Amino acid sequence: MPVLSPPMSGFLALVGLFAMGVGAWGLIKGQVGWARIVSRRVAGAVVAAGFVLALVAGALDPPKPTTEAVDGTVATATTNATTAVPATSGPSIPAGDDVRVGSITDGDTLRTSDGMRIRLIGMDTPEVGAYYAIEATAHLAELVPVGSAIRLVYDVERLDRYGRTLAYVYRLPDGLFVNLA
Repeated sequence: MPVLSPPMSGFLALVGLFAMGVGAWGLIKGQVGWARIVSRRVAGAVVAAGFVLALVAGALDPPKPTTEAVDGTVATATTNATTAVPATSGPSIPAGDDVRVGSITDGDTLRTSDGMRIRLIGMDTPEVGAYYAIEATAHLAELVPVGSAIRLVYDVERLDRYGRTLAYVYRLPDGLFVNLA
């Protein structure tokens, strides 16, 4: 349970941001007469105090824990928003195309057994020849070895500028969300 109500912690955060702004103005201009900031040292202290106040306001109202809902989604509730994301196990894997891995190109790209190039959404690993590219490729190969069954779940944009299919990849049958692993 939060220590402060959301409006109160939000108010404290705004006061902290205002103090940081006043202190920053004092650092830039040298003084702010109406706020009685007469030196850069005092202005720096005001910035630090504003930062601490904003930080404390956020700490007094921590995010709520993640819980799994009945419909197979994971509801992540924070102070201001609730986001549903697919759960990563069992029958709650989103609908998509089931295929087999044909080969691993690099740490974020693979080919299916029918030759389709798949770029994993949300991943950016080193390209072949760059530092850690071998490790990234080996990690993807460990997660989805050649011949393993995977499910491709597509987003709004189906292709990238290189003609690769953009997809979220789930390992079958355990439902591991490969893009996140």
